[in-house]
Amino acid sequence: MRELTSQEIKKIEFGILCKFAAFCEENHLTYMLCGGTLLGAVRHQGFIPWDDDIDILMPRPDYEKLLNEVNLKYQALGLSVEMWHWKNGKLNYPFIKFIDNRTYIKEKYIQEKMDARSIWIDVFPLDGNPDSLFKTKKLYKKTRLLRRLLMVRTAKVGEGKTFLKKVLKPIAIFLLKPVSVTWLCKEMDKLAKTYDYKKATYAGGVLWGYGTCERMKKTHYEKLGKLKFEKEYFYAPEAYDEYLSNLYGKYQEFPSVEEREEGHSFQAYLK
Repeated sequence: MRELTSQEIKKIEFGILCKFAAFCEENHLTYMLCGGTLLGAVRHQGFIPWDDDIDILMPRPDYEKLLNEVNLKYQALGLSVEMWHWKNGKLNYPFIKFIDNRTYIKEKYIQEKMDARSIWIDVFPLDGNPDSLFKTKKLYKKTRLLRRLLMVRTAKVGEGKTFLKKVLKPIAIFLLKPVSVTWLCKEMDKLAKTYDYKKATYAGGVLWGYGTCERMKKTHYEKLGKLKFEKEYFYAPEAYDEYLSNLYGKYQEFPSVEEREEGHSFQAYLK
């Protein structure tokens, strides 16, 4: 196997995104760029230079079609791109990844059997939020707790960003061993669907998002346009200014070197 450079990783991720977008067109599914990917599209017309993430939001009704693989056509994905999620037994996270099966990765902080073993892009559900901000905060607090438990449950022993984490991690993993990863995924997915997307006035990434700062009126998510990301154009909320301001404040300003969040902690290889 040959180790891939950061630029090669981004090129492969971009290739997955292009096939995913074609797959959504093929199946009449709605998607939108979100998080740092949307920020990259607006500020850099592509990847944030120090990041290698591609994140997608999909309204819950369409996301359910993906998760349950209801009458889907897969021609646009070709032979190299596959859909992995916890329901088809290929992923130990409560969302969906589209992976390139020609690649292999070694994660630094996550057990190999617990994560995607290929370069991927993430697809998260856009779920209904309650009208009350107080109830919204309670809902997101519950999902954050389950998210922390899942992160500990899938963590790799002997690795950690601090000495204290390295010491405490084996104890936490041992205590959580009776809790299955599948159960955590099911509970998080169920919790995220507490408020019916179709009836909700507000929406946000309840399952695995950026917290209440991602909450906007659902109509602001549903009005979509296209933005350039690298060499192609992809769907994004027309209200991207509101969305990015909520997440990052003055998002057009570059953060200091110390504040920049680096990409994934993995080594990637071409098989």
